Amino acid sequence: MKSLSNKDAYDDALFAEGSIYTVGTNDGAHFKEVIFVGTRLYHGKPMMVFRTKDKRTVTINPSFHSFVIEEHLTELNEVLYEQTGWGADENKES
Repeated sequence: MKSLSNKDAYDDALFAEGSIYTVGTNDGAHFKEVIFVGTRLYHGKPMMVFRTKDKRTVTINPSFHSFVIEEHLTELNEVLYEQTGWGADENKES
């Protein structure tokens, strides 16, 4: 498990790729059990990218991020992420 530290203010690594979260935004929307797949730049600003179980992509502007709940605390999350193939088409354009 990664220890909490404020040593690197530019990259706190709040989310772990392959981990499952419920994410809420400040307009009251929430997305249950989504997998964090990384970040993408949109006009130079990094956006948080999640994948749903039905392989839909949810992109959230960090400015509108309100809360996050880590759903499954297990070391197998990254292995399961790779095995499900959810990240297999990450580099493909839609």
